[in-house]
Amino acid sequence: MRVLAVIRSRIKAAHPDHHAIAKGMVWVALFVFLGKLTGAAKEMAIAYRYGVGEEVDAYLFVVNLVRWPVGVWFSVLMVVLVPLAARMRQDATAELPRFRAELFGLALLIGLTLATLAWLGLPSLLRAPWTGLPATTVALASEMVSRLVFLVPMGVVKSPPAKPRAYWVSASKAP
Repeated sequence: MRVLAVIRSRIKAAHPDHHAIAKGMVWVALFVFLGKLTGAAKEMAIAYRYGVGEEVDAYLFVVNLVRWPVGVWFSVLMVVLVPLAARMRQDATAELPRFRAELFGLALLIGLTLATLAWLGLPSLLRAPWTGLPATTVALASEMVSRLVFLVPMGVVKSPPAKPRAYWVSASKAP
């Protein structure tokens, strides 16, 4: 019981900023959990509808191949764009709308280029012997490529935030 009392007193004595950080972490954890739960529900719905077979293998293989460049693009944006947007908000606020427009144009160009490369290259990649896919799965996956390749430009364009926001408060603007 003494341990719980010590923990409770420590929590009550924490600075309000620490409470805000902990509250934010709880919200992030909740939304991550909901996202994972939604993904699991999607997988269960696919397994329920199609079972385990060549259709599911083909779908999952193509979707993962198509989503991979979007994930790389989003990771690069998170590493490069967040600090750059924060710096621009402090130093060059007038240039921010032009930067957003240029970023959107770049995202469109990259998305269309990646979609074209995927549309041209994925069918030959699927037929490669090192993938280990059976012939029927390759045929199904090749059919799916023409439809699922449109996920690439949509994913790349939706990745950059329309209005990059700094969710942190600089030391000069702290209350």
